[in-house]
Amino acid sequence: MRPTITVLLLAMLLSACGPMRNLQKVETRIPCLGSVGKISTTLFTKDFEKAGEPSLDTPLEVSLNVFDFSQSTLSKYRKFKERQGGKTMEYAEDSTQLAVSKYYKLKVSDLVGLKAQLNAAKNLTLKEYLQDDPELGILTGISFVARGDLDSKLQTAHHFYLKESRGTLVLEVHNGKQFSTIEMAGLQVFDFETSQLCWKRNNRGKLEIAAITGSGSRCPGDTEKDPNKLDSTKNYLKL
Repeated sequence: MRPTITVLLLAMLLSACGPMRNLQKVETRIPCLGSVGKISTTLFTKDFEKAGEPSLDTPLEVSLNVFDFSQSTLSKYRKFKERQGGKTMEYAEDSTQLAVSKYYKLKVSDLVGLKAQLNAAKNLTLKEYLQDDPELGILTGISFVARGDLDSKLQTAHHFYLKESRGTLVLEVHNGKQFSTIEMAGLQVFDFETSQLCWKRNNRGKLEIAAITGSGSRCPGDTEKDPNKLDSTKNYLKL
C-alpha cells in the first residue's frame, strides 16, 4: 500500500490544480491553515508539502495574535524573504533592522470542531488517505507578515473563522456586522505549526480521529498516531 500512497502524493504535488478522487483541490503549495501534508526539513529550512485540504460544512473559529519579532522569528522571516528573491524593500537601510517589526500568528482554536468535520462523511476519502499514511498531519498554525490595508483590516477585526469558499479554504474576518474574506495564499507565511492525528476504533469497529494534538506529543489514552497499531492490538487480544 505504501508505494501506491507515495505515487498518489507525488502526483498531487506535481498537479497543482488536480483533485485526487474527492480530495480537495491543491491550488497552491503555500502553507494554508487547515491543509493536509507533511513537514520537509533541511539544515536551514522547513517546508510544508501540501497534499490537500478538508471540506468544511461550517466555519471553524481561529485565533489571531500579533507579536514583536524575536531574533528567532526574525531569522525565519529573513530566510523566507531570501527564498522569495533576495532582499527587498522589507529591509531598512540598516541591514540589521526590518521595515516591519511585528508579525501575526493564526491558529485553529476549535480543534474539536475540526476533528468532527474530518470524521464527517464529506471527508471520507480524505480520512482514508490520512489513515494510510500516519506521517501526514494538519497545518493548524501559521505566522505571517501583513502590511497596508490588510494590516488595518486585521487590527480592527474582532472575530476570525476558517471557512470553505469556492472549493478552497479562506480566512473570514468579522468586524461588527461586516465581514470579508482573505485568501491565505496571498499572505507572507514564514513559519507554521502542524498537529498530528490520534486514532481509535468506535463501537462499530470503524477507524475515526479521536484527537488532534501537537506534533511529537503522545496520543492520549488508548489512541494511536498509527492506526495500524490499533489493528495489531485488536488481533493480539483475539489470541
